[in-house]
Amino acid sequence: MIVKEQFIPWRLLADSAVLRHLSADYQKRTIIEEDFGRRHAGWLGEKKLGYHLAALPQKDIRIFYDLRLFHENQVFQVDAMLITRFFILILEAKNLKGTIYFESTFNQMIRFVDDQQEGFSNPVVQVMRHKDLLKQWFAKQPFPQIPIECIVAISNASTIIKASPNYPQIGEIVFHAEQIESKIRQLQAKYEEEIISAPLSRQIESALLLEHEDPKVDILKTYSIRESDLLRGVMCSKCFSFEMERSYGTWLCRQCGHEDQDAAAQMVLDYFLLKGKTMTNAQCQDFLKINDRYLVLRILKKMRLEICGTGHGKGLYFQAPSQKFYNLHYHLWKK
Repeated sequence: MIVKEQFIPWRLLADSAVLRHLSADYQKRTIIEEDFGRRHAGWLGEKKLGYHLAALPQKDIRIFYDLRLFHENQVFQVDAMLITRFFILILEAKNLKGTIYFESTFNQMIRFVDDQQEGFSNPVVQVMRHKDLLKQWFAKQPFPQIPIECIVAISNASTIIKASPNYPQIGEIVFHAEQIESKIRQLQAKYEEEIISAPLSRQIESALLLEHEDPKVDILKTYSIRESDLLRGVMCSKCFSFEMERSYGTWLCRQCGHEDQDAAAQMVLDYFLLKGKTMTNAQCQDFLKINDRYLVLRILKKMRLEICGTGHGKGLYFQAPSQKFYNLHYHLWKK
C-alpha cells in the first residue's frame, strides 16, 4: 500500500519555473540548466524505482516516497521507505548510465561513459547516514527496536556495477531496481519472526507522516535572482516567446501562431513556485500582463484554486495548489 505518494519534487518544479521566466542570455542560466538536468535525471530514476515498487505485494508492505525528517537539527530525506512485517527498508534511487565503480580507498563512486570518467559522492555513504539518522529518530519514539535495512537502487538496468575487491559490502547494498523484489525476499529470510504488527505499523505510519516536512524552496533567493529579471506574460510552449494573447477562448502566439488553451494556467502555477504560496487577482494580472481582472478570475476559477481571505475583491487571494495538483497538471520546462 502506498501511504505517501510519489510526486515531482518541489525543487525540480521550482527550477523548471525559473528557467521558463529567464532570458536565453541570462548570466546564470547555464548553472540553473545543469542543476535542472541533474534533478530531472534523479526524478526519472525515482519514477523507475516507483514502477518496480508498485509490483510488490501491496497487502504486506507500506510505501512512503520522499519522506523528509529531522533529528537534532539534521535533516534527511529518503527517496523511498518501506515498512514490512519484518523490517524497515530505506531505498536511495540513482539514475546513472555506463559503468559505475565503487572505490574503497577514498570512498567514492566513479562513473565511466564513452571514455570519460566522472567522480560522484558515494550513495552508499549517503544511504548509511540516512539509516543511522533514522535509527536515532526511532530511538526517541515510543516504539520497540526495529531492524532497518538499506539499498541503493540503480534505475538503469544496463548500468554495469563494479567495486574494488576490498569493498565487499557493495554487493550487499547496491542493486538494479528490477531486483528489488528478490532482494526484499532475501532480507526477510534473515528474520525468523514478524516484528512489526499491523497496529504497530499504523502507529509508525502516523508518526512518520506527522514528522514529515516539505522543503521550503525560495528559488529566487537560491540563485540570487531579482524579480525584475523574470520575464512576464503568457509563454508559448512551442517557440518559448511571451507573445501569447487571448483569442476566442484560447491563447494564440503572435510569433508562431501556436494555440494553447492551458498556457495561462501554466504561468499561474509558475507564479506560486517563484513568488510564494498566495496570489491576488492584481498580482496575477501583473505577472501574466493581463489588464482584465474578470478574465483572470475566470482562469483561476477554472483551475479550481482555493480562495481565501475576507470581504470581496481586494480582500481575497488564491492559495497555491498541492504537490499532487502540480504532478497532474504541470508541464516541466523543456529546452
